[in-house]
Parts: sequence; C-alpha cells; structure tokens
Amino acid sequence: MAYNNEKVHIRMAFILLHYMNEALTSRAVESILELKGVDDCRIVVVDNASSNGSGEKLRNKYESEIIHVIICNENGGFSKGNNVGYRYVKDNYDSEFIVAANNDVLFPNAGFIEEISNLYKRSPFNVGGGGCVCA
Repeated sequence: MAYNNEKVHIRMAFILLHYMNEALTSRAVESILELKGVDDCRIVVVDNASSNGSGEKLRNKYESEIIHVIICNENGGFSKGNNVGYRYVKDNYDSEFIVAANNDVLFPNAGFIEEISNLYKRSPFNVGGGGCVCA
C-alpha cells in the first residue's frame, strides 16, 4: 500500500507491558514512534514490578506528553498488567483504538495506524488480533 504525505489523524493508544528488559521495551517504543501519524497517539508502558530499576530508567528516558510509564508495585502477570494500562488509557485519553502488546513486539509497518483505521471502516470490530513481528 502506498502512503501519501497527508497527516494521519487517528487517536490510538499503545499499551506496552514491560518486565526487566529495558532494551527490548525501548525497541518497541522506538518502533511506535516511527509510525506515520503517531503525533495523535499515546504510549503507556506498564512496568510489571521489575526489580532491576528498568521501569524507572524507561520513565526517565521517555516520560513526555505522548508517553507515560506506570510502575506497578507487584507483578500481576500479563492480564493484570494490561488491565492497569487499559484503565489508565480509558481514564486519561480519548482513543479510537487501543493496542496492547508485549515489549517484544515491533511495529515495522509505517502505515500501521492508518491500516487499522481502514480495516475498521471496512469491517467494524471490537477486538482485533493478528500477526506481529517480535524482537
């Protein structure tokens, strides 16, 4: 699919579940930041009680207007960690779409945000899933 230079205005939130591996999570965050239309998106990194301080390092590195890092006091596993991120997104952002992913998922398709919107327009869905690129 060819992309033009028009700005994409789709409000999407990405929830990245982080545990211990700062480099892996950074790769995932950076891949999101490279997406076309990311200016209208938000990224929430949920640190699942990493004992090595990597959650704080990510907060120091990325905390900004579009990226928020949540440090959990206990490791609630995949589901609870994603629920923490989901609740934060619902309470703080007006997102059209929410993407929940592990920190080893990369987003190499620059048009990912627009493609999700186009898929929804063709066939509305409440939950989507599919192939991914893992680091």
